[in-house]
Amino acid sequence: HWACEEVIVGHLRAFLADHPNGTIEAYQQGRRSRSAPSVSTIASRFGGWRQAKTHALGADHERPVHSR
Repeated sequence: HWACEEVIVGHLRAFLADHPNGTIEAYQQGRRSRSAPSVSTIASRFGGWRQAKTHALGADHERPVHSR
């Protein structure tokens, strides 16, 4: 059902747009109502939740932000 990587990334990008912290808990709370892939499906496809977020948003979003 979730064979197309672009579909998985699309769901993840939509989630991250609404939940910038991108926690697994927040994703799981709304996943069923969005008919989105499970966390385990996403993690298996990309090698982990963090790697999936990096892939969906780009590496720049995973770097820490330092304030002055």
